[in-house]
Amino acid sequence: MKTTIKEATDNTITVEYNDFNEAEWILQNCKTIFTRLAAKWENGEDNLHWLDGYNQERNDRNTFHWACTTDPNRCLGENRLPRDLICNWERWLEKDEKAVFRRFAVKAGSSLLDVMKHKIQTRIDGKYGLEILKRSYVLCRIIEYPKSKEQGLLALEHYDPSLLTLLYGATEDGLEIKDQLDRWTAMSQKRFSYIINGRWLEYMNESTEAALHRVQINKSDKRRYSLQCFLLLDADRIKMDEGSDENMLQAIKKIRSHYKNTFVDYTPAERWN
Repeated sequence: MKTTIKEATDNTITVEYNDFNEAEWILQNCKTIFTRLAAKWENGEDNLHWLDGYNQERNDRNTFHWACTTDPNRCLGENRLPRDLICNWERWLEKDEKAVFRRFAVKAGSSLLDVMKHKIQTRIDGKYGLEILKRSYVLCRIIEYPKSKEQGLLALEHYDPSLLTLLYGATEDGLEIKDQLDRWTAMSQKRFSYIINGRWLEYMNESTEAALHRVQINKSDKRRYSLQCFLLLDADRIKMDEGSDENMLQAIKKIRSHYKNTFVDYTPAERWN
């Protein structure tokens, strides 16, 4: 994607994109896609790893995941990513949808890699930079939130278990990010997209602040759909020699412990534990 940076803080970059085609199409068709996926879930079809936390009685949020590698930056549909991250997600999409999802994943990955290269140059020991980029990949997801019927939050405040996260956009506003003065700032996802620092980046450099964020309930009676992409690291394949920096060794150890919060084979209720 061609990005134009509008504003940058220590943990958040506000961007505009010149190519909205794939992302806007995905957001506009979220309701149709989730209706189809939920029907498959209710019919008891197997291998439904794409659906996170679906619960019809609780009217909880749903998540559809898909992924691509960033080296050589191409999409994969089979279990060829770390820890069997994704089942064959393409089987749940219609033929005309698959190419759109692939193109968006690759473009989003390219944008996140560009930002990550800059972070490596300014925040991370260059000794590990190439290895980090080589072992990174992108997990994309669309989230279906329930209707705003009660007071509270659609998503509790949290840090993302990622290097970087692209919060591309949403059909309804509600995203809030805590600023450097500990104030919650409302971020319009109808006008802008945001690339935020994940917790893993903070592990690698403690002077780098991860972005604490949440989704506030708004007054809309519609479901909220959002589109996100996470730049992740296959920490199990990072090559660390005996003389490696102790801080980086500890960072990789912490990232490995976070896989249960990043991959799709966890219990939804334990997501942020």
